[in-house]
Amino acid sequence: MAREQGASTEGGTQEPFWFTEELPPYWDQNLRTQLRVHRILHQERSPYQHIQVFDLGSFGRALLLDGIVQTTEADEFVYHEMVALLPCLQVGRPREALIIGGGDGGALRQVLRFRSLRRAVMVDLDERVVEVSRRFLPSVSQGAFDDPRAQLIIGDGLEWVRRYRRRFDVVIIDLTDPTSDGPSNPLYSVPFFEDVRRAMRSGGIVSVQSGSLTYQSEWVRRLRATLGQVFPHVRLHTAMVPSYQAGLYAFLLASQKPLRRLTRAAFQRRLQDVDGPPRYLSYNVYLASMALPPYLAESLEAS
Repeated sequence: MAREQGASTEGGTQEPFWFTEELPPYWDQNLRTQLRVHRILHQERSPYQHIQVFDLGSFGRALLLDGIVQTTEADEFVYHEMVALLPCLQVGRPREALIIGGGDGGALRQVLRFRSLRRAVMVDLDERVVEVSRRFLPSVSQGAFDDPRAQLIIGDGLEWVRRYRRRFDVVIIDLTDPTSDGPSNPLYSVPFFEDVRRAMRSGGIVSVQSGSLTYQSEWVRRLRATLGQVFPHVRLHTAMVPSYQAGLYAFLLASQKPLRRLTRAAFQRRLQDVDGPPRYLSYNVYLASMALPPYLAESLEAS
């Protein structure tokens, strides 16, 4: 953590300082990203990770876990519409959704926008991430935790997903990146995704946040291959999330059935089941999210 001398922690008068993010796994070692922190609003170490909330000025409040930005008020909708709204639109009229991780509540909020949804089960290992997010970043969840259709379970997603059979239309894997000893590591594995497959209804879709295609292409390639061992149909989407400073960010969808490209009419028809218009996703953005520059397509196919 790089910071100016004299910058204080939570409380008191603070001078803005530059914070250097920790390097995510598989990241280009020649690139570091910095954030200008106007104020430290909160920081603590839970039993699982280091939790921080910063005021980033134009980006608003930001949640960081183990020194890496997870979400900011200014552009969280880009990430959450891609990881959660997109797979629900691809399914059509989802009735039940499972979210593994997603402690900030943004993915939960997106799935609950569907009027067809009867139940959203969210499993997060770290209760403190949920509590801190509800206190300091309520605009991300916007009351989703209080929705009667929402069920919050504090526990290990690895264990909980094994309890379900053929139940969910959509499963969203909204985890931190894997590290040498991170809590999410076992969930990026063939056995875990096999349990996810068994928890899904026929034709269900799993959506996985997959890191930066620009700077973590090796990780995206490995994750796509892992999903491909379990699901016959895997498709990559990308988006640019400004606060991540990560180029094109990757989202992988996987299913037992073909992931058909929606027509404009089908896309617009499915949006009618959603409360309020998307702020990021449109039909043209949906199509563009499946297109890659040739050099990135080549990096994804490299051995």
